[in-house]
Amino acid sequence: MTADGARGFQASGAGAGERVDLVLLGAGALIVCAFGAMAWLHARPGEPAFMAALALASVGYVIALARLARRPSVSRRTLFLCLVLAFAGRAALLTLPDDQGGDARRYVWDARVQRAGLSPYYARPNDPTLSGLHTDLTRGVHAPWLPTIYPPVAQLYFRVVASVDESIRAFRVAAVFLEQWGREGDGPGEFRNPVGIAIGRDGAVYVSDYEQDRIQTFTATGTFLRAFGRSGSERGEFRAQADVTVDNAGSVYVADFYNHRVQKWRQNRSVERVIGHAGRLGSGALHYPAGVTLTADGELLVADAYNYQLQWFTPDGQFLRRVGYHVFWIWPRPVSSRSGFFVPTDTAVGPDGIIHVADSGNHRVVMLSRNGEYLTEWRIPEPDPNVFSPEHIAASPDGTIVYATDLAKSRVLVLRVGT
Repeated sequence: MTADGARGFQASGAGAGERVDLVLLGAGALIVCAFGAMAWLHARPGEPAFMAALALASVGYVIALARLARRPSVSRRTLFLCLVLAFAGRAALLTLPDDQGGDARRYVWDARVQRAGLSPYYARPNDPTLSGLHTDLTRGVHAPWLPTIYPPVAQLYFRVVASVDESIRAFRVAAVFLEQWGREGDGPGEFRNPVGIAIGRDGAVYVSDYEQDRIQTFTATGTFLRAFGRSGSERGEFRAQADVTVDNAGSVYVADFYNHRVQKWRQNRSVERVIGHAGRLGSGALHYPAGVTLTADGELLVADAYNYQLQWFTPDGQFLRRVGYHVFWIWPRPVSSRSGFFVPTDTAVGPDGIIHVADSGNHRVVMLSRNGEYLTEWRIPEPDPNVFSPEHIAASPDGTIVYATDLAKSRVLVLRVGT
């Protein structure tokens, strides 16, 4: 994200025309046929029919990947037809019997472990001390001697779906429908460049609709609830809200990027207060805040991107402390070790209070103590000097793994936190 061009995000394929890509659609049709045959034959893993269908689907995937590697842009019509094919392929799997839902058993187990306040990265299904968490469904989990292998975003998905219904069919239906949230547009539940997302304690989903200067809220199953905010610079208005987070009381904090401030909203979606003010120097002065996070101590941590620093505030908006540049922004040179940041765009906090920073201009992830002292860092090998990355960052529930988005190479970096 850049201060001058943050509104310039473009979806892949913009300007590609409306010509239908027959190669890509043919590959998709091949995959759908494979899934359809698998469902029709009720093929079980390892059986010849299952392996033949899997091989057929693999051919389709290879064709699609080869086509996209040559020319990644597609027309909107092609994209729409691909979504139709994806829907059809997943819908076919709804007809499979429940005794073939081995993966879904693990999903339900992980959700139950989370609801018990435990980490799925440590809890093993065969642990006798956890027998009380099992249901008839989860007792059939594959590889019960292993903890989960699924990342934090998947864990959130498991918990949301299981909160509706703890069944294999619920996860199959979710696989068909959850990806259909929203579309491009200006109406309720429609988006133009959604860039931030947060989950409330009640399971409500908050999405930062960047180009429409509003926050939209949904139920855990994707039903639109309400939108708040509008374009402008007055209290309760946004100019490109870059990030959003929610505290345990239901208050919503929004990084109001071009207005150089953070706004705190009450549960009734009225503005409680404005945190910070536009400026380059002084406590609480913000210049293009790009990320907001709540620390393990309940403090608000702001990634003050173009002041090249992090700032801490109380939930009531009182300034606490800051780390990073606050004088040498006139010449924001690349830095090393503990001497500062160059466009920090996001932060994540582990359960132990350790803070991880996406220091995008320096192409690194920095680890800080809960009070902001430098601990260590990891740099992207051979970074692209023209792309600020990593931009976004998240930590696993147990704090042992950090995930960061690498825009330059269109990938997610997975870092293990040493002990």
